[in-house]
Amino acid sequence: MRILIILIVISAILAIAVWIFSSSSVQIATGQPTVSLSKTTYRSEEEVAALVKNAKASEIKATLVWTSAKINIPAKIKTVAQGQDTQVTIPRPRTFRPGKYKLLISANGKKFEQDFTWGVLAINTNKSIYLPNETATLPMSILDDTGMMVCDANATLVVTDPSGVPTSITTSNGGIKINPECFQKKFFLTPDYEASYKVNGPGVYKMTLTATTKNGTRSIEDEFGVRSSVPFDVERVTVTRIYPPVTYPMTFKIHAFRDFKGVVREEVPAEFTITPTDKDVSYDSISDSTDGTLKILTWNVNLKSGDDIQIGYNFKTPNISPDFFLLGPATFLENGKDVFHEARVWQLAIDVISTVWMEAGSAETNEIGPAVTGPWMWWKQFQAGAGAVTSDTQAVAGSVRSIKFAYSSGGDSAYVVGQSNTLADAGRRVSFYARWSDTTPTNPYAIFTVVDSTDAGNEFGIGLTAAGKLGIFGNPTSVIIDTGTTVLQPNTDYRITITYVTTGSNANVAVYLNGNPEVSDSSVPTNAATGTRFEVGISDSMNSFPQQATTMYAAHFYVDNGTSGDPGDIRVTAKLPCSNGTTNTWTTTGTPSGFCSGGTGNSQYVSERPYSTGHNVNTTATNSSVEEYSIQSASAGDVDISSNSIIDYMGWVYAKGSGSLTANMILAGSTSAVSLTTTDTLFTHVAGSTTYPAGGTDIGMNSGVAAGTKTLYEAGIVVAYNPTVQPTPTPTPGAAINGGTTINGGTTIN
Repeated sequence: MRILIILIVISAILAIAVWIFSSSSVQIATGQPTVSLSKTTYRSEEEVAALVKNAKASEIKATLVWTSAKINIPAKIKTVAQGQDTQVTIPRPRTFRPGKYKLLISANGKKFEQDFTWGVLAINTNKSIYLPNETATLPMSILDDTGMMVCDANATLVVTDPSGVPTSITTSNGGIKINPECFQKKFFLTPDYEASYKVNGPGVYKMTLTATTKNGTRSIEDEFGVRSSVPFDVERVTVTRIYPPVTYPMTFKIHAFRDFKGVVREEVPAEFTITPTDKDVSYDSISDSTDGTLKILTWNVNLKSGDDIQIGYNFKTPNISPDFFLLGPATFLENGKDVFHEARVWQLAIDVISTVWMEAGSAETNEIGPAVTGPWMWWKQFQAGAGAVTSDTQAVAGSVRSIKFAYSSGGDSAYVVGQSNTLADAGRRVSFYARWSDTTPTNPYAIFTVVDSTDAGNEFGIGLTAAGKLGIFGNPTSVIIDTGTTVLQPNTDYRITITYVTTGSNANVAVYLNGNPEVSDSSVPTNAATGTRFEVGISDSMNSFPQQATTMYAAHFYVDNGTSGDPGDIRVTAKLPCSNGTTNTWTTTGTPSGFCSGGTGNSQYVSERPYSTGHNVNTTATNSSVEEYSIQSASAGDVDISSNSIIDYMGWVYAKGSGSLTANMILAGSTSAVSLTTTDTLFTHVAGSTTYPAGGTDIGMNSGVAAGTKTLYEAGIVVAYNPTVQPTPTPTPGAAINGGTTINGGTTIN
C-alpha cells in the first residue's frame, strides 16, 4: 500500500510538471532552423521582416550588410519569439543607403544569408489623400542595386481601384514619362519618372510598381486613399530626387474645409540644413526633436473654411550619396491635439556623387609638365631607362590628345603620378580611357596604382596580365591575386573604372570595363599607407615590365567620391580663356604664342599651348585686384559639347608669388583662396555645377591683400561630360486616366 501511494504521488508530481512546462512561455525549438524574408523588395519606409523557424530568440544573431560596398550597416534589429519560431525585424530608418542588402542570420549554430533590395523603387503622390474625381500626380524614382539612379528602366505601374479594377501605366506605352532631366546633375523640380491617374470614388487604391533594370526585375506595392471629404486638402510640391550641392524648396498648398487656428508641424531629418523661404509663408519656429534625430518646423496658422494658403521652407541635404530620406507627415495641431495629418511620408532620393578631380589627357597645355626634378603641373612624370612619357596627338575615345607611355624592349618605367589628395582611403572612383599597341606582354605589369603622398608606399593596383586581362594586385606581394575574364585587344579604346574603400590593411576593390563588372576583391592586402594619389602608365609597382616594346595611351581622367558602381561614360575636355572678362587689371609680360584661336586681350597670355612661364600677367596690388576671363563657348575649342550633358567642371590656374602669400582663384564668379609660394604651382577647384559657365567671370584670379608680386602663367577649365546627346523631351501623356484602361502616350481616356 505504501508503495502504491508513493507511485501515485510521483505520477501526480510528473503530471503537474508537464502541465507547468507545456503551459509556460518557454520557447521550444524542434527541427532544423530555416529563414525566410517576407519579401525581396522593400519600400524605403517599410520594415524588413524575416521569420526564423525552429530557433530561440536568444540564440539568434543578425547582421545587416549593404552589399554595394560590403559595409556592415548599424541597425536596430529586433527579435520576438513566436512559439517555436522567432520574428526578426529591422525598423524603417529615416535615412539610409538604398540598394541591395544582405541579412546575415546565425541560428543554433547554423548561418543563413538572405538577399533583398531596400528603397530601389519609390513612388510619391502629390497628395496623401485625394477627393473623388481628382487627378493624382505620381512621381517615381528607380535606382540600381548600388543606389544609383536609373534613367532607362522598363517600368509598369498598376493602380487598382477599390472595386478591384486595374489600370496599367507603362514606359513602353508612354503613360510613364521619363524626363530628360533624369540624365542631368543640376537643380530641377521635374521628377525622373512621372505618371498621372484620375481617381474615382472613395476607398484605398493599391499601386504595384515594377521596374526592369540591368540588375533584374523589382516590384513594390504601395497605396493611397480617396475620401469623400477631408478637413484640409494638402498638396506637396517638391522634388523626388535631388542634387546635394543645391538648396531646394518645399511648398505645401493647403485648402481649408473648416476653420482652423493652430499649428502645422513638419518633420525633417536632423542632417538637413533648413532656411526660410521668400516664396511662401515661412515657418515660425524650428527646433530639434528630443532624441536629436529630427528637426521640427512649425507654422502658426489661422484659417477660415474656404481659405487657401501656401507655406514652405528651403532645405539642403548632406553631400552624401547614395542616400534616402523620409519627410513628414505634416500634422495639424489644435490646442495640442492632432486633428489631421498626411497619410503618407514623402520619399527623397539622393544619388549624386561629388567630383574630386579631372584631366583631359594633357590637352590643357599640350604637354605633361616638368620632369621628375622639376615642379609639378598636371602630372609628375617618371621615365626611366628607355621609357618615355609625352603628350601625343593620338585620339583615345574622341580626345584631341592623350598621354603616351612608350616602353622599349628591356627598358624601364614610363608613367605619371597625379595630384596630391585626389584619393582617400574613405573611398574613390577613378575612371579613364586607355589603349595599348600590345595587350599580351611577356610579363604582367602595373597600369594603375594607388600610392601614398611620397610615392613610396603602394596600397594596391591594377595590372595587365600576360593573357591580356586586367587583374588586381595587392601589397606587399605585388602579384596578381584576382583576374578578369575579358581579353583586351590591341589598338582598342577601353574605359576602365576602379572603385575602392580602404580599411586598415585591406581594400575593397572593384574594376569595371566599359561599364561592366570585370573583377573585384573585398579584401585586397595593402601596406596600410594612406593612398592620396595614383600612378598610371607602365610602372614598376609590380616589380616587372612587359619586356617587349609596347605603347599605352590614356585620356579622360575623372575622379569622384563614390565608393561603388560605374559612373557611366564620362569624357573630359579642355576649354581655354579666349577673351577678357568683366574686369582685367593685371599687367602683361612678354609676347604670347599658341594661345586660344581667335583669342583677344589678356587671355592670350594665359591660354598658351604649350604653356609658358615667360609670358604672363602679374600684379603687386593689395586691394583684391581682379584679372578674369571668358572661356571658349561649349561648341568651340577641342570638342563641341553644346548638345551634351555636363557632369561637372573644374577651374585651374598655374601661378606663383614673390613669397608665401595668399591670393584668390576665380571660378564662375566665386573665389577660393590659393596659397602662393615662389614655386610655380597648379591650383584646381571643382565647380560642383552642371551649368556651363556664362562668361565674364569664368576663370581668373584676384590679388588678395597680401603684399608681393602675384604671377599668373596659364589658366583654364576642364569639363566632364556625357558623350551621348540627350533625347528631346517627349510630350506629356494624358492627365486623365480611368480604371481598367491601358493608356497611350499623349491620349486622354475618360
